[in-house]
Amino acid sequence: MVCGWLFFSNFLHLYFYCVLWNWNWNANAKLPLRVTAKFASLVYQDIGPVAAIACLAMGGITVASTLLGGERGRWNWRGLWCGVAPLAYPIGSGAELYGAVCEIAMFGFILFALAPMVPPARRADRRFRAVAAVIALAVTAASGV
Repeated sequence: MVCGWLFFSNFLHLYFYCVLWNWNWNANAKLPLRVTAKFASLVYQDIGPVAAIACLAMGGITVASTLLGGERGRWNWRGLWCGVAPLAYPIGSGAELYGAVCEIAMFGFILFALAPMVPPARRADRRFRAVAAVIALAVTAASGV
């Protein structure tokens, strides 16, 4: 909903990029799942083994400290979805491998690894987040992004 106006106002450019140009990229290649599953290995290559181990260690520490601290946090499904969503369509549709998709997914997986649990929200936190979201939306709209 936040970016809907951007898609609406730039429909012709996005249509060219997402529909027409993608035919050249072979987004509709219909490759078998064993071939398209290589997207996951490209994400790991983009992150790198050292950064992946560091992110997983920090995520493990976060989960342990949240659970051992007595807080009832919930899993950060939004962060995980930021990593899964860019990979789900190309892998499921059989698209040809494309590195830019993996770079986008990399940030979502790092986000989830660094903050796998969200502490329980308090009433003041919810108000602050709502105000912050409105301010971020206004700044985005004002800057024309």
